Amino acid sequence: MQKRRYLPSSERKEEILKAAFEEFSSRGFLATSLERIANRAGLSKSGIYAHYKSKHDVFEDVLLTTLLPADSRIPDLDTQCVENLPQLLDLYLDRRYMSLSTQKAIAAFRLLIVESGRTPELVRRCIQKLVERSLTGDSNFIQACIKRQLVRVNIDTDAYLLSNAPAALWVMLLTLYGEKASPVPLAQVKALHKKLLMELLQPDARPAIPVA
Repeated sequence: MQKRRYLPSSERKEEILKAAFEEFSSRGFLATSLERIANRAGLSKSGIYAHYKSKHDVFEDVLLTTLLPADSRIPDLDTQCVENLPQLLDLYLDRRYMSLSTQKAIAAFRLLIVESGRTPELVRRCIQKLVERSLTGDSNFIQACIKRQLVRVNIDTDAYLLSNAPAALWVMLLTLYGEKASPVPLAQVKALHKKLLMELLQPDARPAIPVA
């Protein structure tokens, strides 16, 4: 085991997740032990337990932080000079597709696919948490946009979910072909995604009717 370096808790957790990602990617969930993760991270097993209760928790956090990193969404609207919906969507889609297209994200998607056949219940829980966190982030984002009058007020939530289908298509293409060999280029996928979101989110041009 590597000589332990003393780090702040947040940095130590990052090292654990990095080591865990490498172990899970090369060995799979079942063949990976907390001991191997600890050894790769330069920790004792108790060092892992200082941050996580089980290997399942480590696996879930690896996927959540890889597929939904904190910087994958649109920057804080209060600090951005966003004046209209097209500009907002360009920023939003650039950030989202950049996050989806990293080698680490692709490896995480492949890991999900492989483990879905080995540990289906674990993968189901991971996907559920991914969806819940994504929906919460999208809801907060939409509400902030409504306050800035950048999008329409009466947004159909189900339609919004379906309008994000191009992102799922891109993930599938990346996982199967890789970006360079993809039969549909990224620019075309992003253009379709922007068109769908524009049709759904475009503010109503008609003047609001005052409430009596």
